[in-house]
Amino acid sequence: MKRMMITLFAIGMVAMSSTSMAMSTSRVRKETRFLTDKMAYELNLNTRQYNDAYEINFDFLYAVRNILDDVTRGEEWALDDYYYYLDLRNDDLRWVLNDWQYRSFMSREYFYRPIYADRGGWSFRIYLNYSNPTLFYFGLPVHYHTYTGSHCRVYYGDVSFYRGRYHHNVFVGVHSVRNDRVYYSHRRSDFGKVTFRF
Repeated sequence: MKRMMITLFAIGMVAMSSTSMAMSTSRVRKETRFLTDKMAYELNLNTRQYNDAYEINFDFLYAVRNILDDVTRGEEWALDDYYYYLDLRNDDLRWVLNDWQYRSFMSREYFYRPIYADRGGWSFRIYLNYSNPTLFYFGLPVHYHTYTGSHCRVYYGDVSFYRGRYHHNVFVGVHSVRNDRVYYSHRRSDFGKVTFRF
């Protein structure tokens, strides 16, 4: 009986923390596709923008996949890292989207700040608007199976690979979540309290 109780407890703990475990590369691809598909649908992205937005979203989710548990616990270092990567992602998207598309992107929290704390774990805001995880408006991005971060800023001296590739009006206002005047309220609404470690 005692062994059975321990087994049931262990199963329960795994089930409760399933959203709090680090994402596999396979899950990063699936979540990236779902998010990018909805961005393409709502922001009217063309094929090139769709493929580039997929790469950018992939780079972001891949970069934060191992720190999301710490972010959810409110660890200051993890929150700083998370918002650093979010700002890089949002800046990369600024070069891909035209001015109107980027303003629309920023007005939708589920695109602009896609992850939040939810019932002791973390979730994607996009599922608040699109609850069917099998609904897609577009096919697979061209590099869905092969993209592994080759356009990430790390390979380009911290400069966006996407800068100057498009010839449309680019949004020039404040786009950094960390530099926004409501950053701390965003952070509280995204992840709750911050835990400082000394």
